[in-house]
Formats: sequence, structure tokens, C-alpha cells
Amino acid sequence: MAQRRQYQGVTDVKLPIADIMLVVDEWTGEIVDAIASAAVQEIRKNAASSFGTKTGNLKRSIRRKRSKYDNKAAIAGAFAPHAHLLENGHLKVLWGKRTGEHVPGTYFVARAQAAVEARAQEIAQGVIAGKSLVIG
Repeated sequence: MAQRRQYQGVTDVKLPIADIMLVVDEWTGEIVDAIASAAVQEIRKNAASSFGTKTGNLKRSIRRKRSKYDNKAAIAGAFAPHAHLLENGHLKVLWGKRTGEHVPGTYFVARAQAAVEARAQEIAQGVIAGKSLVIG
């Protein structure tokens, strides 16, 4: 709980640093989740406009997950086995033989990353605006 001390008519509130860090840590997790969700929506929108749906495997593979290395990090992307081929392009293959032609990449994940990076500040401010500093 905060201790209040009087200094010549001015109220000084002393807050424990550990409590403040817990609140900021909680906000950080919510901001990361909000940005990852926005990235997933943007990737899905780009994939739908670029490819449509044939089997739906790519669309079902677009999701976010927590990083196994850092609890505060999130990974958003397409996890289908062929997603990297659609993203970066590939050599064209017909009947098991390379034709020498190159199919260009669509960069649906890279475009989403650029769009979300541009909006990240706005997303973070939106999350923080809905919060208040309650400690204790």
C-alpha cells in the first residue's frame, strides 16, 4: 500500500518500485497480445486477397503463439509447410521436373509486418488508454 507523507502542503506518494514493475509487466503482455492479434488479422487479410482459398491449409495455419524463449514475446505468422514458398517465391516444377521458371513471391507476411509496425504505437496507446495505474 502507498505511504503518504506531507511536505509543506504537498502530498508525496511513495510507491514501491516492485509493484510498479508488476503493473508495467502486465501492460507489456497485453500490448504484445494486441499487436500479435493485429498482425494475425493483417496476415489473414493479405493471404485471402493474394490466394483466396483452395484447401484452406494456409488460412488455418495463420496464428499467433508464445515464444518458447521469452514469455513476453509472441510470434505471428503462417505455419503451413508451404507458406515460405508462397512468401518468397520458388522454382516452377511440373511433373517432378524443374522448368527453370521462377514463381515470384507474394510477401503477404512481410506486407503485414510493415503495416503492423506502422500501427504499433497506436495499438500500444490504445491498450494503455484503457488502463489506469492501480497499485496494491
